[in-house]
Amino acid sequence: MAQLLQPPFEAVFQSNSWGSSASSVSLVNAIKAANDSDMLFVAAAGNNGSNNDVAPVYPASYGTPNIVSVAASTNWDELASFSNYGATSVDLAAPGEAILSTVTGNAYAVANGTSMATPYVSGTAMLALSTGAPIVVVASYETLDGWRGQMRPLAMPEPTGDRRTDARAITQAIADAFALIIAASPSDWHMFQPGWPADDA
Repeated sequence: MAQLLQPPFEAVFQSNSWGSSASSVSLVNAIKAANDSDMLFVAAAGNNGSNNDVAPVYPASYGTPNIVSVAASTNWDELASFSNYGATSVDLAAPGEAILSTVTGNAYAVANGTSMATPYVSGTAMLALSTGAPIVVVASYETLDGWRGQMRPLAMPEPTGDRRTDARAITQAIADAFALIIAASPSDWHMFQPGWPADDA
């Protein structure tokens, strides 16, 4: 894998639906080199139902600025029971339960895992970048009257023609939109990073 991440880079994103508890100096150095070339490295958080802050899973837990660590959510927008999590080491969750996926033999099958969730993040970002489609940040929350949502369309940056520059600008715009939502209601930060009981164990 490290050999595949040697500069110069032509890709903007890399989607990584794999992981291990073993760390590799060569791999983290390659990911850092990818960061220097503005490559986004999207990685599955793991399927042990454990806290990556305590028991890291690599490459998702290396902590380089270009890594986006992805947990798996259910169709109820809750953390999947098998998904790893981490207040500082996991960035977000995407659908990862009962996902229809391709399998060998020119067929399809339903699967679970953060490996299923990771392509949602990579694919959405790449689709927006390649088509100019708007990205909308959505915060969902529960009230006494049921579930509510807040949508905040992004102020999309002007395309420069350089995909690496555009990818970085769009990623920053997403972060800025979340920051505005959080600032408006800091007590509801759990909408984005739940406080799981196991974190306090």
